[in-house]
Formats: sequence, structure tokens, C-alpha cells
Amino acid sequence: MTSKKLRVTDECSLMMSPELSDEQRNKLSELLRKFSGLFTKTDKSTAAKTNVKHRIFTGDHAPINQRAYRVSPTERRIIHEEVQKMLDEGIVQPSESPWSSPIVLVRKKKDGSWRFCVDYRKLNSVTKKDVYPLPRIDDTLDCLKGAMFFSSMDLRSGYWQIEIDEADREKTAFITPEGLYEFKEAGLKLNSKKCLFAAQEVKILGHLVSSNGVRPDPDKIKAVRNFPTPKNIHDIRSFLGLCSYFRRFIKGFCYLAEPLQSLLKSGVEFHWGPEEVEAFNSLKKALTSDPVLGMYDERASTEIHTDASGYGIGAVLVQIQNNVEKVIAYASRTLTKAEKNYSTTERECLAIVWATNKFRPYIFGKHFYCCN
Repeated sequence: MTSKKLRVTDECSLMMSPELSDEQRNKLSELLRKFSGLFTKTDKSTAAKTNVKHRIFTGDHAPINQRAYRVSPTERRIIHEEVQKMLDEGIVQPSESPWSSPIVLVRKKKDGSWRFCVDYRKLNSVTKKDVYPLPRIDDTLDCLKGAMFFSSMDLRSGYWQIEIDEADREKTAFITPEGLYEFKEAGLKLNSKKCLFAAQEVKILGHLVSSNGVRPDPDKIKAVRNFPTPKNIHDIRSFLGLCSYFRRFIKGFCYLAEPLQSLLKSGVEFHWGPEEVEAFNSLKKALTSDPVLGMYDERASTEIHTDASGYGIGAVLVQIQNNVEKVIAYASRTLTKAEKNYSTTERECLAIVWATNKFRPYIFGKHFYCCN
């Protein structure tokens, strides 16, 4: 899909989906021009004010003062340029704070440019943590049911988006070869170069989302496809961790992964035989076959299909949407040592009980069919 550019102002252009009709494009253009002040026009755009201020609660802890890390002449020039840019944009100001943290330059993998970072680890160690709960990824994806067009927006310099309370600015002070500076303020601004409006498919939290459903982001799956043959337990754990993030897309995940999961048990030595090779390749194939899951619709007829074997149980959440059967999610787990002694009937009943609990957020309070 090739996005089209919309010129909002003389200095600002935004990307929009080419699938829009002329009427839809005109309506979207009118809306974006109405709120054009939210977008950065240039790299030096001054950010807008907000009513939100960030506090850094350190109690009665004494100020922490650290020396600057030694840097090369090249790094010194980069630091000078970055600090000057932040001064010009009103992000930082000269400081006389008793607090100070050192600078770290990190090279970006994508384009090789440098990211300006402050090593706040010691400050963080004495700061009261903000534990505001984040929404679950699966709940976020479920909320998108029924949407036809999707938009993605990126905050410019995200870590500099909230104004620091004046009482706490001194705690953000960082030491450079040219002196001490502290963060000041920056309001919310959107990066026009990284915004896309009214697309039929967008990337969200490691997934590609469209009106047809949800599938894993190919960039994430590439890591699974290119994962080298495991040489030790650490490699096994890393591979299973990658695959587990997308286990809801894999039918019978626990069955496929069981030979590899067994290697993680206490007292089991690492070995790589035919069973492990088959499990490794099967998981790769399952994820790289571009699986697509439908989005849950609370109005649609819902079914849970369950199954049990001698070492695991599995379930599939299915819905009939527009007379088409769509898989919403897969789930599975291995049996415990005691459960492996159950009779066939008991294991089948266990699968039903476990599946209804697993998919409770979808089926509680409504009628559904269970197929065993």
C-alpha cells in the first residue's frame, strides 16, 4: 500500500490511506486541518503547553551527584549538537542543581544515528515508582472489532513530552563536558512524518490489524523464522519466549512445543534429537504461515471446540460472523503428572472446564456452544 500525502499547512504534510473515496478524503482533510496545530511543522517546532506536570518523588533522600563519563572528541561534538538543539527548542536549560547524572550515547540500529540518553539509574533507585496499570494487549485488540479504518500516530521525542514540575527539575540535571543542564518542559506534539490516517491495516503492539482480523507482525515473525538451531537451554528458553507471545495464533501450541518444554524441566540435560528438531521446525512453520484470527463480536454465535490427548488439552474459540466461521483464539496446555492418569472421559471433561475458564472474558453472561 502506497500512502498519499496531504498538505495540511505550507510546512506540514501528513500521510493518509489511498483507499479513501474522494468524499472520505475531503472529510479527513478538513478534520486534520482543523487540528493542524497538534503536529510538528519542523524539527525545531516549539511544543504546545499542557496542564500535566511530571513529579519526581525522592522523599528526604540527599541529592545524588555523579561525575561525567569520559567521551571521545567525536562523542563530545555529538553531545554539543544535541544539547544545543534542546536549548533552542526550550527542552533543557542551564542548571546549578546539586543533583547530576551522566550522559550515554546509544547508536540506533535502524539508521546508525545517535540517541542522546541520560543514565538515571541512581536517581530511579531513590524515586517512588509510578505503577499505573497498563491495559492488556488482548483487551486492546478486542476493542478494535468493527473498525474499517485505522490510524497510527507517533509522539515526537516521546520522553520529552511532559512538562517537569519546577520543584523537581533540578533532579533531572545531567553533566556534560560543557556544563550542567536540567530538563525544562515540552508539551504534547505529534510527529507528522510518522502519522498515518484512515489506513485499512496498521501495526499495533506487534500485530497487524485490519477489518479482516489480527495477524502477527511479519517483522516480529522474522525473528522466529531466522532463529538459529538452539545449542543450549538458554536458546530453547529464548525461542519458546518468542513463540509464546503469539501462542493464541497457533493451534495446539502446547503439543508442538512439548518436546522443547520438556528440556526446561529441572534435572533434564540438553539434547537435540529428531523430536526436538521436529518441534522446532513445526513451531516455525505454524507462525510463518501467516495465521489470521478474527476479532471477537459479542453479538455473534460463539463456540468452544475442545480436545484432549494423553499429554495435553486444547481449545479453539470460534464465532460465526456473516455466515463465516472465524477462529478468534487458540489455547492449549500440557497435563500435569496427576492429570495424565485420568481416563479419556475425564480428560475430555477437564478440557471443557479449562477452556471455559480460559475463555471466560468472552463467554461469561452469554449462551455458547461447546463442541468436544
